[in-house]
Amino acid sequence: MDFQPHPVRQSPVPRHLGEEGTEGFLAVARLVNERNRRFWGNSDFEESPEAQLAVMQPRKAGRRVILLPEGPDPAGAAVLIVPLTDNTHAVWVDVMVDPAARGAGLGRSLLRAAEEYAAALGRRVLDGETEHRFAGPGAGADASGETGAEPAGGTGGEVLRPATGTGQIPADAPARFARAAGFVLEQVERISLLPLAGGTDFTAQLAQAAAAAGDGYGLETWTGRCPDALVSDYAILKQRMSTDAPMGDLEWEEEAWDVARVRESEATQAAAGVDLLCCAVRDLSTGALAGHTVLWVQREQPGAAMQDDTLVLRPHRGHRLGMLLKAANLQRLQRERPQVRRIYTWNAEENTHMLRINEALGFRATAWGGQWQRRLAPAN
Repeated sequence: MDFQPHPVRQSPVPRHLGEEGTEGFLAVARLVNERNRRFWGNSDFEESPEAQLAVMQPRKAGRRVILLPEGPDPAGAAVLIVPLTDNTHAVWVDVMVDPAARGAGLGRSLLRAAEEYAAALGRRVLDGETEHRFAGPGAGADASGETGAEPAGGTGGEVLRPATGTGQIPADAPARFARAAGFVLEQVERISLLPLAGGTDFTAQLAQAAAAAGDGYGLETWTGRCPDALVSDYAILKQRMSTDAPMGDLEWEEEAWDVARVRESEATQAAAGVDLLCCAVRDLSTGALAGHTVLWVQREQPGAAMQDDTLVLRPHRGHRLGMLLKAANLQRLQRERPQVRRIYTWNAEENTHMLRINEALGFRATAWGGQWQRRLAPAN
């Protein structure tokens, strides 16, 4: 059967609910939450429309674009992230289609519209992500499968490996959709889960890391807004995070971070109801920050946390500062947010050093992510 494209329109991102574009935005918010509930089997990633809208607002570093099929009650959507201060060769796309509407070409139509939009901007690369659940006994949001266990399809079904050769994902429906659209799998991420029970204790890991670090380093902590005295150093850490973390064969440039961008990002997360629990390590000989780690807690979902960035600058590696940062911040989370019962984190499969730290802290693989990229033909 020939592909019959669906008409697609751009829907404005409202500044506030009730303004022009609200109906389309609410459709996107619903699709995002429904997809996360289906994938995880829980509400850990569910966010109110108000929280999602705060993140969708334009910023100096980038803006969001919503594409919807024509007609009322859209059963699908594409959300684009358009970088504006760096990586201006690329656009990131997320295509969502209600399961009941799949198989009729809606996803392909949305993706084609996203490609045309990106090409019209002169962008040459389209990036996207797929997620794949762990397959095995007890799989689920509270799964505790063995570290390094294969993803679904790894014990007989077809699997896909990135160009780096590290990691694999099942050749399931999301992967087939991406490949059929001309995307190339460039990197595999391991999504790991740390269940926090009453007896979970990070004292030993923290003590061992502190002994290895010695007396030349000190810890700094804050929630939300980085202290003014540290924010310039923190911006450097954020910028280095964009390239020092393994990127596989993804075509991605170093991001441009300064104090203004840090403050804008902090304000966005605060407006979205996210509390950032930050821990940084200071080189006491110079006073400069040498590394940092961040935990996210969404106030609407106080039972779950997300382990975000962890980075130690290259001159300071080899002193177990990564473990020091993570263990200290996890202890702090337990003290300040005792209702958190699960922590999720994402790491490139080739990032063996950070994966070993996570495993030592109790994280176990529960899902995988595929990082995809497609080179676009220039617009006519």
